[in-house]
Amino acid sequence: MQDDYGVQKRAYRRVGYRDPVQVSVIGHPAQRWALLAEDLSELGLMLLSPTLFPVQTRLLMEIDPAADPADPQAQGGQEPFSVPVRAVGVVRWVARAAHQERYRLGVQLEELSQADRQRLRELVVARDGEAASP
Repeated sequence: MQDDYGVQKRAYRRVGYRDPVQVSVIGHPAQRWALLAEDLSELGLMLLSPTLFPVQTRLLMEIDPAADPADPQAQGGQEPFSVPVRAVGVVRWVARAAHQERYRLGVQLEELSQADRQRLRELVVARDGEAASP
């Protein structure tokens, strides 16, 4: 959410995050999707999906920046995110992506272990630092 001057009014900072997120619908673990995330915060993320997920759909998610071989943090011997963040999220809103056969999903993260919450916080801080770097 932004005010009239483009300033974020969210409780937690949202950062760019363009990596795949593994998703399955709770109750249907056999079917998995690798959806592309567009942004991330400590409370949720926006995903781009070819599949329409109805609002209130509960998703089991793995956020794993180390799974992306193009990720500079996954190279050079330093791997701060060697364990994926696992969370349960709920689809809060759905919108058709402009000029695409895809949907944008707003997902609120509702269930995370303390360790997963800490890794998510570290990931958001790291990505925020990348955005500030030249």
